[in-house]
Amino acid sequence: DLSDIGDYDLALNARKQGSGIDLGCFEHDASQVQCGIVWSPQASVAAGTTVTSKATGIDALNPTSWRWTVTDPSGVSTVYETKDVSFAPSLIGAYTVALHVTTAGGERDFTEDLEALTVLPKEVFVSLDGSSEEPYASWKTATTNIHDALRFATLGTTVYVDEGLFAVTNEIELADKITVCGVGRMSEVVLRRTDAVSHRIFHLNHLDAVVTNLTLTNGRIDNDELGNYGKGGGVMIDAGTLTDCLVVSNYNGGFYGSGCGIALQGAQGKVIRCAICHNKAASGYPYAGGIYMTAGTVENCLIYSNSCQDAGGVYVEGTGEGLIRNCTVVCNRAGNPPGGSNMTCGLWLANPNVAVENTIVRDNVHTVHQGTDKEQEWSDFHFGDKQSTKVSEAQVKNCCLSVTCGSGCVTDDPCFRSGWRIWAKSPCRDKGLPTLNDWARGTVDLDGKPRLVGYGVDMGCFENQSGGLQVIVR
Repeated sequence: DLSDIGDYDLALNARKQGSGIDLGCFEHDASQVQCGIVWSPQASVAAGTTVTSKATGIDALNPTSWRWTVTDPSGVSTVYETKDVSFAPSLIGAYTVALHVTTAGGERDFTEDLEALTVLPKEVFVSLDGSSEEPYASWKTATTNIHDALRFATLGTTVYVDEGLFAVTNEIELADKITVCGVGRMSEVVLRRTDAVSHRIFHLNHLDAVVTNLTLTNGRIDNDELGNYGKGGGVMIDAGTLTDCLVVSNYNGGFYGSGCGIALQGAQGKVIRCAICHNKAASGYPYAGGIYMTAGTVENCLIYSNSCQDAGGVYVEGTGEGLIRNCTVVCNRAGNPPGGSNMTCGLWLANPNVAVENTIVRDNVHTVHQGTDKEQEWSDFHFGDKQSTKVSEAQVKNCCLSVTCGSGCVTDDPCFRSGWRIWAKSPCRDKGLPTLNDWARGTVDLDGKPRLVGYGVDMGCFENQSGGLQVIVR
């Protein structure tokens, strides 16, 4: 019973103005029209990005004409006489907006309720030689701190990082269309966790987020205070692309955690042309020393010398869709003290929706089964499941393994030379899926060299560059 609530609210407006009484001490004043604005794609963008503004809340006035006044950070105003406004702001700073509309009942101005547009640099720079002058929009004024740079990054921004060692003091999350790009030699552009607190280097969580040409090291993840298993010591990818990076010496200390180097768990996540090495378990019983994967794409990657209690190289589980293509998984170790289990050392495929193509999985070591009758079964590739998910050999095509599995399998020695590249006479040469030749044309391998040389795609992350005999008929 609200009969005793009174006729007026705290502002002395009529208490009931609609079909019922509003919550709170103020009643909405239906006689006052409030105008808002929606910016598309969002109210914070990089310079040069086209934005569109739309007014909301005033359709009931039935405007017959519109006049927008957009004022840039320098004080210059531009007038637009259209219902919606699209433009590409070029100056960095805050843009203010005023709207004047004409209706059958008169004219109205709206300013107070309109949200300003924030424009940030299209390019932000990080360098040890920079003068650290905001917004860090040139090499001369670059910041020395990667976290400061990302404060000025928004949709459409590229953050360029010069050669040097840069401290990462908390996890960097990319949840927008932002690219972080190393400039120079990948091995010399280093992002390293330097504090004692456990955290990853990156968490990618946007389809258009990109991290490229960087060395990412000393990340560490542990179980959280709620007991959730830690995933991805160096990088976690829910969506976005990690490309042309070195992911080295990261750690997972979580009890039953997963992924000492990388955790890839989104179908829109990609790991392309990366080297993932020397990542390992810090404590507990984590698995997947190199990559833990439930969905996504791993392509043209070298995964080597990782170690973990279980699944030293790559462990694939769950039911998400994914692909492992033209990778080399070598010299990983599993079954470290204080014991071990049956989980394979190289690559364990336990997801029915992830395909493995043109991949070499050899020379991995399971310390528990070394020298036993299970050594061959568990050291390199294991096709099976610990969670009763139905997997099929049809998922495995044209791979070099120590055991026969799938179609087009090669079990002979791959004939590695330096850096796990293959010799010209390797049984893996030109033995990739013939249907991938079109994919390979115009792409490059882990060395940045042509992916297709000869009559077919090679297995593994490196393409042998020795040309075959060509006969030209005139």
